[in-house]
Amino acid sequence: MSIFGNQAGSAVSDVSEAAEGESGGGIALVLGAFADLGGKVDKMSSRLKMMGESRPIYFRYITSYPGAAAPPQPVVLAIPEAPSPGHMWYVQRVGVFGSDGHTAVPGVLADIFTGPGEQGSVTPGQPLHNYTDQIYTGLTVPSIVEEGRFHNPMEPNDQVYASVFGVPANQQIVLAILVADYRIDQQEAMTQ
Repeated sequence: MSIFGNQAGSAVSDVSEAAEGESGGGIALVLGAFADLGGKVDKMSSRLKMMGESRPIYFRYITSYPGAAAPPQPVVLAIPEAPSPGHMWYVQRVGVFGSDGHTAVPGVLADIFTGPGEQGSVTPGQPLHNYTDQIYTGLTVPSIVEEGRFHNPMEPNDQVYASVFGVPANQQIVLAILVADYRIDQQEAMTQ
């Protein structure tokens, strides 16, 4: 027997019964809210998981024109690689250089394109006319252009190519790119 006698046990019992009676509906409401929250967490978790799977793989490519006594005008450079089937690229960095990364080549300008190479001529000495694929114009040599994520998308079989004007005799020209490779299905899922 406690020092309070049976009255203390009875009071605790009365408070417990009163709490159940008054909050019985409240408990159900709280449990329902937790169930709803659990569903939302599951949806968010699956979205985050999908976004986590959509991390790019970065590739660097480079091509060059070695120079000639009488270079064709314009000099056309094409990166021979393209996104694989089921993948797409975002061009994040483009660089056009001379024989090194810092010496200016006076009077030389480059236009950069992305798209199906067969639509524009990639034959040396022939200008590129598919202006809808042009992403940069009038770049001096040397130049580096860097974009954020999701700029300059490329589909399978597209390529990066440049038309370089005013190339002097025996001048080397280099085209370098950095691309982010994504699976197409993951990119489509991110936009929904």
